[in-house]
Amino acid sequence: MAKKNAKPGAARPGAEAQATEPRQFVTFHMGKECFALPMESVREIIRVPRAIRVPLTPEGFEGLANLRGAILPVMDLRRMVGLPARAIDDASRTIVVECGGPVGLIVDRVSQVVSFAADRIETLDETATLSASGLDGLLDGVIKDSAGAGLIQILDATHAIRQSSVAATDRDPDAPATASAPTGVAEDEAGNDSLVQFVNLTVDDQEYAFEISEVDEIVRPPEAIFKVPQSAGHVLGMIDLRERLLPIVCLRRLFGLPATEISESSRILVLHVAREDEPDARVGLVVDQVREVITASAEEQVNVSGLISRDGQARIGTMCRLDGGKRLVGVLSGRTLFQDPAIRAALNEAADVTDTQQERTEMAEATPRDTDDGEETQLVVYQLDGQDFGVEIDAVREIIRVPADLRRVPQAPHYVAGIITLRGAVLPVVTMRTRFGLAEAAREDRQRIMVLSRDGIATGFIVDSVTEVLRLPRNAIEPAPDLSDEQRNLIGTVANLNGGERIIQILDAAALLSAGTVDMAAHDEDLAVPA
Repeated sequence: MAKKNAKPGAARPGAEAQATEPRQFVTFHMGKECFALPMESVREIIRVPRAIRVPLTPEGFEGLANLRGAILPVMDLRRMVGLPARAIDDASRTIVVECGGPVGLIVDRVSQVVSFAADRIETLDETATLSASGLDGLLDGVIKDSAGAGLIQILDATHAIRQSSVAATDRDPDAPATASAPTGVAEDEAGNDSLVQFVNLTVDDQEYAFEISEVDEIVRPPEAIFKVPQSAGHVLGMIDLRERLLPIVCLRRLFGLPATEISESSRILVLHVAREDEPDARVGLVVDQVREVITASAEEQVNVSGLISRDGQARIGTMCRLDGGKRLVGVLSGRTLFQDPAIRAALNEAADVTDTQQERTEMAEATPRDTDDGEETQLVVYQLDGQDFGVEIDAVREIIRVPADLRRVPQAPHYVAGIITLRGAVLPVVTMRTRFGLAEAAREDRQRIMVLSRDGIATGFIVDSVTEVLRLPRNAIEPAPDLSDEQRNLIGTVANLNGGERIIQILDAAALLSAGTVDMAAHDEDLAVPA
């Protein structure tokens, strides 16, 4: 491939001083060609890891993987240099190289670690043309291999990675990730705060809701729940949620409905239940499904007669009359719902155990904790093409179903699905898959529109599904690898959870709305809608 471009006898910089010292290389193959990487640039060699795909990234980028708790950008070297794609098999390996941080390069197979004398290493002529192989400027030299393999081509990994727009990070690794500023409560078009956000859920095909201020997070049920002996039937037991015991209550059983098995669609709402003796008390509530985040005006909220209360407990305090009264949603309240004696008993037991654990932890700690460790943030987690993404909950005005009457806008950008009317205002709707360069998906029931709002601009984004609301410490958020200018601008941070077993790409809502609004407003003045 590079034989005719070799410059026989050319000395490498510093070769005179090291003429007798051999250099070590890791050799590997892509197709029939043999390549080498200097041993000093190779951190380790691993099997090809499972990687999550990242939108808005250059050709050749495979995704982000977990490397012992750290986030590892992974590149497919074949695609980087323009070679035909090849399925990953048992021989495939990932060579982790140093490029201002670890980067993984997928190769067909790794051959061996060998040493070569300096006089067998030749540089390439600066005018060498290797465009047929896609290796223009990516080679650092060749090695004359006496073992019969012809010439081994030395790859300049750093240059290859930079040319593929995966920037070797110049960012301080200790610098904190930046987060968008909160926007506060939902506002209507007149700028007042009469709108209230609710988390909408279903139990036995009936719609209920909690005010979003009462919901700390929404998580998937774990595989096992510790059962508390002699507890009431609707108290399922306890789970450990970030080193704190959380009582779990089944809303079906609490309502006296037939019990069903916890399914894939079931979720646990973690409700903040303020009590005089424990202001941070929390309870997990198992529901059949979490559907969306809805916004209701004061006029749409109607008080319910106390005649429907049971045993003096008002299960439903108000109703939301939506769609002109065609849709009724019962509003629940943790403050009244958890006056149940059995739930109070479970709360007390969890608090006692948690206090004991906390005392032991504090006694074991030899140094004070960083004050920043206690800072937390909440993410609305959604999915695109099977990957987890998140956006800070302060940027989410509401989450609604995709309506059937989505009206197309002529000559709008390709990623604009259309416009809808939301409480009398025109709202532009963007297909987030298309915006991120992903394959389009057919409309289906799990899809939702996330209405994001920043700096007075609101836009709806169609996502595959909204899976949970997650509370996590800010120190779990770290800068994302720099993969492209657009990706760095829109998805600049990631949440690294469970030691790297789960990675959530965090969307910068302000950057997305700023970029999208300019494009849309250029086609239709009505597409820039006040929040």
